[in-house]
Parts: sequence; C-alpha cells; structure tokens
Amino acid sequence: MITDNQSPVISGLPSSINAGTDAGQCTAIVTWNPASVMENCTYTLSSNHNSGDAFPTGPTTVTYTATDASGNTTTSSFLIIVSDNEAPTISTCPSNVMVNSDAGVCTARTW
Repeated sequence: MITDNQSPVISGLPSSINAGTDAGQCTAIVTWNPASVMENCTYTLSSNHNSGDAFPTGPTTVTYTATDASGNTTTSSFLIIVSDNEAPTISTCPSNVMVNSDAGVCTARTW
C-alpha cells in the first residue's frame, strides 16, 4: 500500500497588497495573480476571497487552502490593506444667509 503523506505547497501569492479605495467608493476592487500548487496527487484549491472582489477599508486576510486526495492540507495567507485616501467633497453649499440680530443682542440664531 502506498501512503501519500506529502502536503500540497501553495506558491505565487503576494506577501501583502496595499490599495486605495476606488473613486467615490468605500471599497477597492483588488486583483492578484492566481496561486499555484505543487502536489504529487490530485488536489482542490479554495480561498475565502477571490481576485477581483471588493474589499472594505482596513485590513483583510485572504487565505488559500489546498487539500489533496489523501486529505493532506496546507494553507497560505496574505493581507490586503485598503486605505481611504480620497478627500471628501462638498456637493452643495447654501447661498449667503442674511438675518437680523435677535432683539436686544448682537447675535442671531439661524436654525
């Protein structure tokens, strides 16, 4: 009987990815090259996120898991860090507001 005790090896993933949010969005579409697997038998490869997904601001860990036909498993992870570098914009501003001061004081409430 032959026993497969060799775990798959995942390679080709980045160590980390830094990205800015997409224009007008709180997320970033992030892509990376696909992972490769070295394995002596058949295997499956899965990931908790896919290249081309939208990632929220802050850090997100992407984890790949490779499992061969004998149940040997290995994982590999990397970090995606999305930063919001887009300055806010003011879309409408009221015109100048002119009001009289309140009775007996030099100020006015405008709400």
